[in-house]
Amino acid sequence: MKNYKIFRSVYIDKDGDEIAPYYFIKKLERILWFGYWKTVTHQDYLKTDGGTVITHFHTYDDAYNFIINVLSKNKIRQKRIDAEVAKVDI
Repeated sequence: MKNYKIFRSVYIDKDGDEIAPYYFIKKLERILWFGYWKTVTHQDYLKTDGGTVITHFHTYDDAYNFIINVLSKNKIRQKRIDAEVAKVDI
């Protein structure tokens, strides 16, 4: 089983107020004997034209449940299906 860590990120303005806190997940990846922490990301086609963005959550419980229900069970989070619709001969 992979190891996961939950992090909290928050922007603090010039008055010291916390604005827009969110949680994100890092998982332990291993290459041979070397291990490193990789941020869990997903493809975002609406904002970045298919680029990867950090998967973030509004609460700690949401992040924890995502680890338990999705990441630990190796479920497919996203998938894309391409199908040929028509063939045009000119």
